[in-house]
Amino acid sequence: MLISGQPLTGIIRNEHFYEKANLYYKDDGKMTKHSNSLFTPIDQREIKSNKLAFNLTLAKNQTKTLYLELQGKYAYFGKVEILKKDQFYLQQAHGLNLALTFALGVIFVLIFFTFFLYTKTKEKIYLYYLGYSFFILLYISNITGLLVYLDWQTYIYKFQLFPSFVMAFLILFSKEYLQTKKYLPRFDKVLVSLAMLFFLLGILILYSYQPWNMILNNGAGVVNILLIVLSVIIYFKGHSQSKYYTLAMMFNFAFLVLLTFMVNGTFEYATLTRYGFVLGIVIEMMFFSYLLANRYHLAKESTQNYLENEVAIRTNKLKILADERELLLKEVFHRVKNNFHLLIGILHLEKDKESIDFKGLVNRVKSMSTIHEYLYMNKDLSNIDIQNYLERLINNIRQSYPQVDILFECEAIPLGFDRALSLGIVINEVVTNSIKHNVKENLHITITLTKE
Repeated sequence: MLISGQPLTGIIRNEHFYEKANLYYKDDGKMTKHSNSLFTPIDQREIKSNKLAFNLTLAKNQTKTLYLELQGKYAYFGKVEILKKDQFYLQQAHGLNLALTFALGVIFVLIFFTFFLYTKTKEKIYLYYLGYSFFILLYISNITGLLVYLDWQTYIYKFQLFPSFVMAFLILFSKEYLQTKKYLPRFDKVLVSLAMLFFLLGILILYSYQPWNMILNNGAGVVNILLIVLSVIIYFKGHSQSKYYTLAMMFNFAFLVLLTFMVNGTFEYATLTRYGFVLGIVIEMMFFSYLLANRYHLAKESTQNYLENEVAIRTNKLKILADERELLLKEVFHRVKNNFHLLIGILHLEKDKESIDFKGLVNRVKSMSTIHEYLYMNKDLSNIDIQNYLERLINNIRQSYPQVDILFECEAIPLGFDRALSLGIVINEVVTNSIKHNVKENLHITITLTKE
């Protein structure tokens, strides 16, 4: 019953989600009914607001008895307020809706920031957080009645799939950030299964609001507690960064508990108990965004240090290789110089003979060139495969003296350049002299080299 000592023109306001909201009162001896509901388009409402509101006029010294009929699928909670028109519209412009719009703006900025990080890294954790943030944005818009401005309020029950998808992406994000595959491999598979169940639950809500919404609400509470417990366990297993995740989750969970107790009637309806969960979500998301930004910074720093180390290692290797090549080139030039001196000595020996043995002279030169050819192919002065080298040298002699049968048997013995060259010249001289001074028609030469 309302009694006015002075004329009153005001507005009765309540929550947005009632499918039926009828106001009854006697006016001039007859019952007057004002109807409103969740599904009434905003342009057809008496008061253009996302809240269910009614105009009320009360003359001076007039008494009116009001009846408010409410019906909805949600548990009843709310606060029926009678406000003066100027007070109501002031709150509309600068009150709760403005705060909620600001919160949604913050979430949108965080989504854009996360998308930027994902384009840089292509890591799954950023994609999971994008999904979580996007469905949080839609969930808050739905649960606070802001979708009425888009005339989407008829889908309010279908849109309850949003919190189900929020939980699914939260589980996947948490799994990646807490590194459960490393610290708790058994729970890692459990979390993947839970995420899939929440995705399925969201699809089921599209077909039937109840009982799936009740299962969603109860399951979300249990999973939140599970994630907090797991993050604490993982912290003690050595993941020091998980403490910030735990703090963010507990902060948000505390506001969800306030909301639950308010819905159950334990706590009184107030702005903090009704909409504190939005503040909790925004703070949680800011924590998570900080964690992801820090993760990106550490990964970038680690990559930079790795690249710097790799550049330093490869530069050092190139310097060592260049130094080795320079030494090798000097060594080759030195060997070539010595070989020229040796060749000059051989020519001096031949000039004093009555007739020059050109075939033998050619074989001597070939024995020297063969080792240079072998060295060019292997680029190793200190480890020449004598078996391979001498086989080539003897093949040269065979080509010069095809009538001679030469059998070569040799163990695989590594020798240095100087010894290999000397041994090649000695074998060439011995074989050549054996052929030159042979008096028999058939000549068989056997060369055997073993290490003792």
